[in-house]
Amino acid sequence: MRIMPAEDTDRSVRCERPPTEVGSHWPAAEWNETATDYPRDACIHELFEARAREAPESVALVLGSDVLTYGELAHRSNRLARRLLDLGVGPDVFVGILLERSLESVVAALSVLKTGGAYVPLDPSHPPEQLAFQLEDTQAPVLLTRTALRPLLPPHTAAVVCLDSDWPSVSRDSTDPFPRLGSAEDLACVMYTSGSTGRPKGVMVTHRGVVRLLFGVDYVRLGPDSVVLHMAPPAFDASTFEVWGPLLHGGRCVIAPDALPSARELGRVLREGRVNTLWLTAALYNVVIDEAPEALASLDQLLIGGEALSVAHVRRGLDRLPTTRLINGYGPTEGTTFTCCYPIPRTLGQDTDSVPIGWPIGNTRVHLLDDAMRPVPVGVTGELYVGGDGIARGYLNRPGLTAKAFVPDPFAASPGSRLYRTGDLARWRPDGLLEFLGRTDDQVKVRGFRVELGAVEAALRRCPGVAGAAVLARENGPGGLELVAYVTAAPGSLQPQESDLRTHLAACLPKFMIPSAFVPLNSLPLTPSGKVDRRALPRPDPAARRGETAYVAPQDEVEARLAAVWGEVLGVASVGATDDFFRLGGTSLTALRLVTRVEHAFRVRLPPLALLRAPTVGELAAVVRAQGSGERPVGSSLVAIRAAGMAPPFFFLAGGTSVLDGRGALYLHRLAELLDPGRPMYTFVGEGFDSGIATDHLVERLAARFVSDLRADFPDGPYHLGGHSFGAFLALEMARQLQKLGKPVGLVALLDPLSPLYPKKLVRRERRWAPPVRLANHSAVGRFAESAGKMWERLAPRTVTVAPSIPTDSLDPADSPDTVIPPTEEEIRLGFIKESVARYTSIPRPFPGRVTLFRPLEAPPGHAGFSCDDPFNGLVPLVGPGIAVVPVPGNHSTMVWEAGLRVTAAGVEEGMRRGAGIGKG
Repeated sequence: MRIMPAEDTDRSVRCERPPTEVGSHWPAAEWNETATDYPRDACIHELFEARAREAPESVALVLGSDVLTYGELAHRSNRLARRLLDLGVGPDVFVGILLERSLESVVAALSVLKTGGAYVPLDPSHPPEQLAFQLEDTQAPVLLTRTALRPLLPPHTAAVVCLDSDWPSVSRDSTDPFPRLGSAEDLACVMYTSGSTGRPKGVMVTHRGVVRLLFGVDYVRLGPDSVVLHMAPPAFDASTFEVWGPLLHGGRCVIAPDALPSARELGRVLREGRVNTLWLTAALYNVVIDEAPEALASLDQLLIGGEALSVAHVRRGLDRLPTTRLINGYGPTEGTTFTCCYPIPRTLGQDTDSVPIGWPIGNTRVHLLDDAMRPVPVGVTGELYVGGDGIARGYLNRPGLTAKAFVPDPFAASPGSRLYRTGDLARWRPDGLLEFLGRTDDQVKVRGFRVELGAVEAALRRCPGVAGAAVLARENGPGGLELVAYVTAAPGSLQPQESDLRTHLAACLPKFMIPSAFVPLNSLPLTPSGKVDRRALPRPDPAARRGETAYVAPQDEVEARLAAVWGEVLGVASVGATDDFFRLGGTSLTALRLVTRVEHAFRVRLPPLALLRAPTVGELAAVVRAQGSGERPVGSSLVAIRAAGMAPPFFFLAGGTSVLDGRGALYLHRLAELLDPGRPMYTFVGEGFDSGIATDHLVERLAARFVSDLRADFPDGPYHLGGHSFGAFLALEMARQLQKLGKPVGLVALLDPLSPLYPKKLVRRERRWAPPVRLANHSAVGRFAESAGKMWERLAPRTVTVAPSIPTDSLDPADSPDTVIPPTEEEIRLGFIKESVARYTSIPRPFPGRVTLFRPLEAPPGHAGFSCDDPFNGLVPLVGPGIAVVPVPGNHSTMVWEAGLRVTAAGVEEGMRRGAGIGKG
């Protein structure tokens, strides 16, 4: 048996098997010495409950700003389980779950397990015909969903519980735990996979199979410090590892948002969630490692699988991710997610032309057998059979297919053991590693999903006007495989239109099984034996993907550059302004690649789902122009700096005009990092100027907008607010408006709200909260702006060097220093004028609450005469004596550099724990 040491400095894999001559046999018993101690008789929910009792306050689930602790997850699932028991759910009773990846989907699955029942994840993106089959196949008496998804359900007789509208009723049930229901041999879930005839197969997975996946294994390290990203659809078997892996070990499951439009966004989710363990399909890994390998740099463990790995991309990953452990994971759903794994050594041989799938994981057996079910020698190709505790019970309601695929194990010591016949071809290497070689049939993996080509062909032949059909999986660049359909028309019929074929297939096949390209043929090429000659099927013509749309040349440089990027990503020689990305063969993976390249090429940040909203070159060019010109889409002013975390969020407004013009302050991400790891942090960005000049009462108007957007996303307090310089004025006004609305306000953290760059005369007036002028009209605004401009001319020689001096450790980790566009001197000048006018056109109103003043210890060089000598920055007349003061290293500008941010973050945390000021002024 191989040994994987807990700590191996070069992360190499050590194996006790000595090299073996090719052609020799290895005793089956020694090949499969994988028995380890693990909680063999425990159920999934029992192991979770043990963790919940140990640490009920630990974070279990995170989705954006929504968090559930272990105790909360246990209580919610207990309530829902009682409702399910009342509806007749019990051991081996099926419960359908029609939900997207969400907190509710995990609560639903756990509640079903607690009743002894088995959950059946139903994918909302699947066509009605497939959902109808699954409901009929399982005869599930209960369905869990939410109100908005209920219309997707086909006709059925099940009782429906909507986890949003019905929750007030469910929440009245008891949270108390109840006695054990079910056993390790009972079913935990039913996962549907593609069937060769077009009829999906329901794989019946047991509790023991899942527990065996996660305990007594050495291919991955799982524990209380594990943070795993749940990115697979709930109906995909990888979700079994992503959800139960962390939750059964006391770790944290971070749920990915619905769409990750670029590698940069994936990297941001990983960093903000502090994810250290991730599973990716091989195709998605290839795209990310090509386009933005730094997105994966924060990971400790990266599992890759779903299809054969590219050696070149693995080597690139080993080079670009020096502290990340790469693991090749192999296994069919029938073997419960992983059967064999290979922690890839950093010294991967230069002569290696394929990445092995490794050895069987703990309590799993594998055999390579010939047609007579005899073991094949080392180096000889055989069919891979899987045995052990991970083997599924079989296929639901398919006894004939079960008997064919799940066969008696002739090598087992105990009677009744079975082997699953995978249909995969492999061979043992002389060094004792398994090497995957292909399939015995026409099953393929497309973006990690198992696809039976025969199922797609059967669906095509049912389309009106189709006589014959063949489907191939062809390489589509480093993004993986794409399905290409070849169709012939029925006698006397016109060739079916691609749009009609897509419409028909969409009604009976999930999206990942719908071909990317359709090639009409007069007849299918045949071999001498009369079978379809798949090698003679032509490659699809890229130009033909345009369909009936005429070519339109790009209209300007932006469109021309975009068309060039599209052509490179899609492998299309000529891309026009009206060409649709997805009609040209684009997929979710190539979309990720395209968005990343466009962002780098144009130095813009594309909004989420950009390609879905703007799928042509011309439409995307408009988005790029808007982003490049500084225009922002209409929407909420609330922007997440770090959305993940269970602690109360901190809402902070940056200084200067970053809060007004959308530039954003570079130090915000660093401040978020220095706060409690579980604390979300948000900022606000608004458009506050017309033609570059502020209007009257801007602070009040901006604060009102920010408060409105804040309450829309966070209706309940207490609200913890902060701001620097001009942002402090806004934070104080927001606190006042929230308090006036009857909302609880916690910490109000003001980082030097009086700018030391103003002359002493204005500072004195500002300290009394009396503006130097009453600006009643635009002409008065203009006059004051002119005065502020003259003031800037006097101060600029000593001030303009401040902004570019921001150290690189304050940059957003998603940006490299060479991609950050610093403000120009003119932008700094206009910002000074804008801020001056905005501050002096507003009359601050009293805030009857406590505040914490973060006051810099230094004055800017050359500006000591302009500093306010009041230790409370003139706040007493406005807020009263309840002011706590925190000294911060640096001056007004440098207090948001590293040393000052550390002190500020500690003061904010202390203040939030107390709910207001952190001491006496």
